[in-house]
Amino acid sequence: MLATAFENYCTGLEIDNMDSILNRYSEIVKRLNKSYWDIEDEDEHGYLVGSLGRHTVFVKIVVANI
Repeated sequence: MLATAFENYCTGLEIDNMDSILNRYSEIVKRLNKSYWDIEDEDEHGYLVGSLGRHTVFVKIVVANI
């Protein structure tokens, strides 16, 4: 019972749309850079915070059955 509850908790923390998050991040940083610094860079002046910035995010791993 406790093991199942913990497994459900961990599953709820998994991020399965990392590409979408990083693409949106790049779009936002690029737009802010264009507006404030007149540059077209999507990395300069950008800073990921939280578990994404610390590289401690739970990323869903898909295992293929070979």
